[in-house]
Amino acid sequence: MMPLLPHELSDRIIDFLHDDRSTLSKVSLVCRSFLPATRYHRFSNLVLVGSRIERFNQLLDISPNLGAFVSNLVLNSGLSHTVWRRLSAETLSNMLQRMPALQFLDLRFLRLQDEVMDLIGTIKVLHSLSLVGCNVPSADSLAYLLGRLESLVRLEVEDLNFSEECAIGESVERPHILTLSATGLTDEATNQICSWILDDEGRLDILSFHTRLRSRAEAIATKNVIEQLGGTLTDFQMVVDAEASLTCELSSIPSESSGLLTDVLAVFGESDIDLGCLTNLRSCRLVFKLREMCVPENLSLPWISTLVSQLSSSYLSNIAVNIQADNVQDLRALDSECGVRETFPVRFGELQALDWAAIEGALDNRLQGSLTVITMEGIGNPGVLQDFLHLSHPILAGLIRLIHA
Repeated sequence: MMPLLPHELSDRIIDFLHDDRSTLSKVSLVCRSFLPATRYHRFSNLVLVGSRIERFNQLLDISPNLGAFVSNLVLNSGLSHTVWRRLSAETLSNMLQRMPALQFLDLRFLRLQDEVMDLIGTIKVLHSLSLVGCNVPSADSLAYLLGRLESLVRLEVEDLNFSEECAIGESVERPHILTLSATGLTDEATNQICSWILDDEGRLDILSFHTRLRSRAEAIATKNVIEQLGGTLTDFQMVVDAEASLTCELSSIPSESSGLLTDVLAVFGESDIDLGCLTNLRSCRLVFKLREMCVPENLSLPWISTLVSQLSSSYLSNIAVNIQADNVQDLRALDSECGVRETFPVRFGELQALDWAAIEGALDNRLQGSLTVITMEGIGNPGVLQDFLHLSHPILAGLIRLIHA
């Protein structure tokens, strides 16, 4: 059956269905000419969890052409980082043979053996590699793999684990990555591979660094990294996701302090983290996940103003801030001693609790020339915060852009 519309128009219409998998499946049955566009949206970004990995591998045996549409592949065991599911070399080999356009590979909570590492090294067009909670043979085997990936420009490592201790050989070539995302820098495996990448003072190509802080020790490790990369980074993203308050994790106040601070001292304490060393920064995104309400009494909120005011790069044009807090609506976690409070984007009206005067003073004195926008993410009616800023901080109001999270 021939389509009534030119391919350009039918492809454009199908593009609007990119996130509607059910409709895409139905449209793919209309005629053969619709298959390329529908399969592109169905399979270009592929996430396989648990048993679906093997099931999709079997599907490729039946329809091998599907693999040609996959450019972003996520393989997730569906287990925690303490229990790894072994990724079969035969399964991965079968997939890679049918995925010539694969550019982004994300492996999560999988046990990777030497045969699997060798297979990954054959992906010559791989641009991005993510290893989250994976168990790999050794630091040397991972370093050797990274050196083989000639097209690699982005690397993400989080909570790695090595099966055996093995020093990285001096002759192993370091990758030329532009973006490094590292979480769990206090873990021996993650720290070893990141230290090896950064231990090349004559050739540091990294322009973007992303990290997530969950403890004071990770804040200290992050401080050391950004001090090493401070002069070259143009993009910096940091997520603070701590069980304790930010005063506990970020401050340098000694534990002997009296009063209420004693109960909340614990991610930036003694780390003395300072974003002022990022002298070449163009853009910065800060995400704060607070297990407290967003109210003036929250002792974590002053840290947000402090970190924003530390940004002193004369090239900085964009700052994005996302604050998530306890909305005190889901109280089920209170029924358990180990209950973890879930965080949600704060309402725009609640953002009035920030120390806007401190932010305005710092930005007005140091960044007004280059800074074009400060993006604040939230939910609800943005007009409440807009009216507050126009009345109380008119200079800062012209820079603020409010978007829904």
